[in-house]
Amino acid sequence: FRLDQVETIRRLEPSYDFSDQDPLATIESSIQSVIDGGTVTIDDAAVDACLADIEACAPDLFSRDGSCAAIFVGTRAAGEGCNSAQDCVGLSRCDYGEGDDCGVCATAVDVGGDCSSGTCVDGVDCIDDVCVVPPRRGDPCDPESDFSCADGTDCLGEPGAEVCGDGGLVLGDACDELGCGAVFDGLACVEGFCVAINVVQVGEACDASFNNRADHCVDSLLGSNFCGSLDEAGRGVCTALPTSGPCSLESETGCAPGSVCNEDDICVPAPARGETCDFSCAEGSVCNFETAVCVAFAVEGEDCEFVECAGDLDCGDADICVSSFARDVCPA
Repeated sequence: FRLDQVETIRRLEPSYDFSDQDPLATIESSIQSVIDGGTVTIDDAAVDACLADIEACAPDLFSRDGSCAAIFVGTRAAGEGCNSAQDCVGLSRCDYGEGDDCGVCATAVDVGGDCSSGTCVDGVDCIDDVCVVPPRRGDPCDPESDFSCADGTDCLGEPGAEVCGDGGLVLGDACDELGCGAVFDGLACVEGFCVAINVVQVGEACDASFNNRADHCVDSLLGSNFCGSLDEAGRGVCTALPTSGPCSLESETGCAPGSVCNEDDICVPAPARGETCDFSCAEGSVCNFETAVCVAFAVEGEDCEFVECAGDLDCGDADICVSSFARDVCPA
């Protein structure tokens, strides 16, 4: 989630646990996985600057000029294998052939250099045979250019006054039936204009639309409530999910966290570790789909063919839990 979305979620979903949303831990895990590959060294001063900018919520950290882009110092020379340009020494890029899993480090042309017979460094465009840094967030731009904006931004704005930006609607902007973005952006379209989503409590009227939810049932996306008894317009009543009693997996009525809807359509306590399961288990456990028994999440190096991996781990190609930041190491 983006920082502004996190603040919105805290308002709409106060029961949601953000304890595992730690950007510093995430970046440290990513750095360690790259170090473990042995193809780069680390610039300690750049790491300190990067972490400081993360804490300050600075934008574009990994852009060409972002503080986090300078963390890695490549060790692979021209002609040696690479996974990305950060593996390569100096002004180089990692060139891949069609279908190749690994690339080769190749000398690249820096900003201002002649690219008529060469390739620019990563993050730089070749325009009129000169390597040029594309406009960044907030910079003026040309929407007709093939090389408009960098860092995932778009060239937006009134004709003649376009700048690079994200393009999302903001409070007070005109809108239509498509709404003002996803609910996590915190806005809804009411009478043609974007307004802040209103949070309603259990028993109050609510909207069920994902993209245009003016009255949001508290804790209904990530927590223990839902907007039920809907009319044709998608309006309903904010209702608490049951911990016991009737439920239905085929309708809007599930069960509260910690309970599951059984084959008799009754909410019962979720099975604990060691108990049989169909799909869900009590918090801290996961259903082994081969044995149908609740077990601990698989940790790094363990089999994940039938068991979900813990935390930020991914189930790798060999059905083994690996770090989500793990990189293939290409031979020199």
